[in-house]
Amino acid sequence: MVANPVSECRTAGWLSVSPVSAGPCLVVVVAGEADWVTADRLRDELVAAFGYGPQSVVLDLAELEFCDVHGVRALLQAVDVAERPGVTVTLRGMSLQLSWLYSTFRTYRSTGGQQSRLLASVSAPHSWSEAVGRMSPA
Repeated sequence: MVANPVSECRTAGWLSVSPVSAGPCLVVVVAGEADWVTADRLRDELVAAFGYGPQSVVLDLAELEFCDVHGVRALLQAVDVAERPGVTVTLRGMSLQLSWLYSTFRTYRSTGGQQSRLLASVSAPHSWSEAVGRMSPA
């Protein structure tokens, strides 16, 4: 019996970042999960996609199934990189929860300086046992 690679992939933090069109407007579809396991990859792949210098970027997040604060931080960091040279970035297809988180942290960052103390204080566990330990009652 052959294992299902999609289900195996999803249990390990499944994420897909796919530039689907280029030119003056870049469209990037983000699918899967943006969490402490995948956040660095999300940021790095988005920044790499922005590298050729589009005039505008649309991040399509409709297929993003889960996004925690680490994923939000990665999105904010990538958008900051894209906007530095004057690129317009639009996020579409966000869930209500993600929209609220993103706008809350973006507002907090813009009113509280370059680095949000709240987002900066969130650190990813270095191992599965550390993550489980954080969830266990003291």
